[in-house]
Amino acid sequence: METTEAIKAMFDRFDKNGDGKITPAEYALVANEMGDHDVTLSMAEALIHAMDTRHQGYLTFDEFLAARRG
Repeated sequence: METTEAIKAMFDRFDKNGDGKITPAEYALVANEMGDHDVTLSMAEALIHAMDTRHQGYLTFDEFLAARRG
């Protein structure tokens, strides 16, 4: 199982502007930077929607952590 610290580091990589949220645009950008060029903005929106338990349109660290731990 991934440590909370490792998950936080991954969250921080996706949170490009450091505001404590991962937006679909940030998710798509980082996925593409990491070599997954198939991730479009609409795909990122769908992925975030599936993990966004507060229905705010972005992921907080708590939501990201919960999704990673399944």
